[in-house]
Amino acid sequence: ICENADDVQAALLRLGDGVVTLHPLLEDPAPVRCALTGIALSVGGGDACYVAMASAGWETLVTWLGDDTLPKQGHDLVALMVPLQRMGITLRGIAGDSACASHLTQPSNWAPHDLVQVAKLALGRALPDDEEVRGTGKARKPWSGLSLTKASEVAGQRADASAALWAQLSPNVEPALLEEY
Repeated sequence: ICENADDVQAALLRLGDGVVTLHPLLEDPAPVRCALTGIALSVGGGDACYVAMASAGWETLVTWLGDDTLPKQGHDLVALMVPLQRMGITLRGIAGDSACASHLTQPSNWAPHDLVQVAKLALGRALPDDEEVRGTGKARKPWSGLSLTKASEVAGQRADASAALWAQLSPNVEPALLEEY
């Protein structure tokens, strides 16, 4: 968990110069109305960090998100881009999207291409779905209502899975097709 600017800088240094995978925690699954709680970062291998929007490290992450020289990847990045745009933040340096790679390699077999489902099918990795983590119905908690430790753990697992998916699926996708997508 990165709680301040120094933590974010240290995490970014630790993650290195390669493609960093992002996974946002969005309060509502509809991007038009969703609120962003925080973002996990990973390069795979089980190493991840989490930056909550409410943390003192958020502005440092925002600067990094806008740097087009630093490559970023995620699963369904459009869902992250919409709330960032509403905040006046443009995500730059997009190198790939594991959801797009999933659509292009398995157009119908893995529909609807949600991260939890694709991770299970492609990696044999079981990730907890939102209902397991947040509950259902009136007992459902917002991401911001979970402990920071629990939220960061789930987001980190998902960022790590997206990194693994990208590593596995992207070699089978023509770059031109990915750009069109």
